[in-house]
Amino acid sequence: MARGRSSQIVAPIVSFALAIFTVTVAVAVSPTSDRSAHASTRAYADATIFARDPRSGVTVSVEADGVCVHATDRDGHVLWRVDALKAVGAPAVGAPVVRIVRIENGGAMVVMGKSRVASIAVDTGHVTFDGEN
Repeated sequence: MARGRSSQIVAPIVSFALAIFTVTVAVAVSPTSDRSAHASTRAYADATIFARDPRSGVTVSVEADGVCVHATDRDGHVLWRVDALKAVGAPAVGAPVVRIVRIENGGAMVVMGKSRVASIAVDTGHVTFDGEN
């Protein structure tokens, strides 16, 4: 009987701790962070650093370093994270950061530097190099 009572006390504590962790992770990867502290917006003032897929509710964001891209679901849980520049290489022209992220045809399109383009599957994070002008 003491064991059952113990689990009645522990379960709410664990639920509370998970809720705090989830909120902390969601805040840490928020796409509304200070733009002046972001590598992409320092290099390109008009950089687009996040986009939301209206179909799935997934948000694809460029992290503050300007090279890592991640996706979060509607609840703020991180689905995947990828270093876009490592996956497809640095651009020949322009700053080595992601300057545009956009949702197109069910995937994320990212532009690095002036014109190095890659597609990222929103559901898996798989990166495909599309070319550079």
